[in-house]
Amino acid sequence: MILNPEYLYYICIILITRLFFQFRDDPLALRRAVYKTLAESIALLIFAWNYWLAVIFLLIIILNISSLLLEKKSSRLKLFRLILLFIYAISFAFLFSSKTNIHFNHSLISLFFSFEKSFVLIAFLRQLDWIYFLVVFTGFLLVLNEANIFIRYLMESLHLVPQLKISRKEEAIDTQEYNRGRVIGILERVLIYFFVLSNHYSAVGFILAAKGITRFKELENREFAEYFLIGTLLSSIVSGAVALLIKGLI
Repeated sequence: MILNPEYLYYICIILITRLFFQFRDDPLALRRAVYKTLAESIALLIFAWNYWLAVIFLLIIILNISSLLLEKKSSRLKLFRLILLFIYAISFAFLFSSKTNIHFNHSLISLFFSFEKSFVLIAFLRQLDWIYFLVVFTGFLLVLNEANIFIRYLMESLHLVPQLKISRKEEAIDTQEYNRGRVIGILERVLIYFFVLSNHYSAVGFILAAKGITRFKELENREFAEYFLIGTLLSSIVSGAVALLIKGLI
C-alpha cells in the first residue's frame, strides 16, 4: 500500500502544505488555512475522475476547518499537529487503496510529457523512477518539518526548552535560541538522513562532532548542555530511523 504512487504523491502534497503553512509555533491563521485547502484541492486535478475524489475533497475541507478551529484552543499545539498527520496518513491509506481505484489521469500526464522536446526539465522528469523519488522525498519531508514538531513536543514535555530569566521569579522561552536550534536541527537532520540513506555513516559522526565544537563554550551551562545533548540525540535518532525505514522500502 505504502508504495502506491497515488498515495505517495498525495502524502507528499500534504507534507509540503504543512511545511509552507504550519512551519511555525503559532496556530494556523485563516488565510493560511484557505491557501492550504486550495493547494491540497488543486493537487487532486492530476487524478482521473472518481467519486472517491469528492470524498477526499470533503475530508480535506473538514480536516482544515477542524485544524483552524482546534489549533487556537489547543494547549498542546505540536501534539495536535502530530495527531492530525496520523489522521491524514491513515485516512488516505484507505482512500488511495485498491478498493477506491483512484489513478492518475494518464491523458493529462501524456500531454505534459509531450512537451519534453521543448523543455529539458520535462525530458529529465520522464526518466525518473517516480516510486523511488516519491519514497525518498517523503522521508526528506518527514525529517524536514515533522521530525521538528515531534522533537519539540518531547523537549517541551520534558521542560528542556531554553529559558531566559526576566526576573528572579519569572522566565520565558529564549525564542532566539529556540529558532536558531530549529534551523540547525533541520540542517542536521537532512544531512544525517541522506548520509544514512547513502550508507555514509562515518559522515554522521563528523556532523555531530562539528556541532559540538561550535557550541563548546555554551556547554558549560548545565541547562543548555542538557537541552543541546538531548535535542541532538533525538534529532539523530529520528532522522536515522526515518532513513532506515526509507531504505527498507526502496
